[in-house]
Amino acid sequence: MNIILGISSSIAIFKSCEIVRKFIKEGHSVQVIMTKNATKLISAKTFSALSQKDVFTDLFSKNNERIDHIFLSKWSDCLLVAPATANIIGKFASGIADDFLSTYYLAHNKKIFIAPAMNTNMWENPVLKENIEKLKRRGNIIIEPEIGLLACGDEGIGKMAEVDDIYEAILTELYQPKLFLGKKVVVTAGPTREFLDPVRFISNPSSGKMGYSIARLAKMMGAETLLLSGKVFIKPPYGIKTKYFDTSEELLKLLKEKINNIDFLIMTAAVGDFKPPYQNKKIKRKDKLILNLIPTLDIIKEIRKDFKGFILGFAAEEESLEEKAMEKLISKDIDAIFVNDISNKDIAFGSDENEGIFITKNYSKKIKKDKKEKIAKEILLEVAKIAKLA
Repeated sequence: MNIILGISSSIAIFKSCEIVRKFIKEGHSVQVIMTKNATKLISAKTFSALSQKDVFTDLFSKNNERIDHIFLSKWSDCLLVAPATANIIGKFASGIADDFLSTYYLAHNKKIFIAPAMNTNMWENPVLKENIEKLKRRGNIIIEPEIGLLACGDEGIGKMAEVDDIYEAILTELYQPKLFLGKKVVVTAGPTREFLDPVRFISNPSSGKMGYSIARLAKMMGAETLLLSGKVFIKPPYGIKTKYFDTSEELLKLLKEKINNIDFLIMTAAVGDFKPPYQNKKIKRKDKLILNLIPTLDIIKEIRKDFKGFILGFAAEEESLEEKAMEKLISKDIDAIFVNDISNKDIAFGSDENEGIFITKNYSKKIKKDKKEKIAKEILLEVAKIAKLA
């Protein structure tokens, strides 16, 4: 992907260095355009070194054989302006073209992403808000600023979005194919916790990585995605609404609240099969403790009573993978199931990789070992095929 990175004069410009590094590391090409005021904060030579390309700052190029802003508009796949100051946003909104970046903006006819950075008072100024709305109406994608400590010492909204979030926003928008466009998907991920007392619980080592990867890919493929997550140590994917649960009962309650308005349910969460009786006060070390565990509710069976949409289940087995997975698929009345071998330590809980078998009533497909992001794509392509979206 060929990216034009427009940089205006905000202290957040230091993040622009990381943006260049991020995109190049992921195999993309970056061409930088800077306003003249931006070069007073960081030299154009810095961005030239990072991008391995000359930086454009002046409309009057030394290259007399081409019109640079037209040439770049044909070369590029998208324009990202990060940081975008109130000044450059105002120029874009009003059609002012008095430097290379604002002129290029008018020549660019593909996707445009704008990541604002400014003081809270400026961000909340009605004039700025009007300009932002103008840009949105024209199809520009605003990567909203965050709340944080600002350069002036104030704390509030106006901090430019993090580099990884900017990267995700662009990849999500440009990703193809959008097989799940217009569909609503709920993904469950991570472990459940079944409490013995207020401070102790029974759980499992699920990291949530598989579910988070599927949620991310579902959104990139166009789905309106909701992630229901156990307590894990992963940042939620950019732009995905996330709700958290502890117990299997909490997860079931969340699902019942959402299930009537969705098209696909993908159950990657590692739901505990048993729970202990709960004691209201902390159990003392000196107390003799014998646990009489009782089965938890089968969440998929409970949901299937009323939900007629597509359900993909997940199973972790140690032997006879296909046979046991097929038994679950039939008994739970679900559309498909993905089963993996938890005795294989290379793909067990917490691993960055996975492999397994995607099974329906009509066929099974072995998905070879790979990063969980790649496995997520393979799984969603199979779901789209069964649902006749592909």
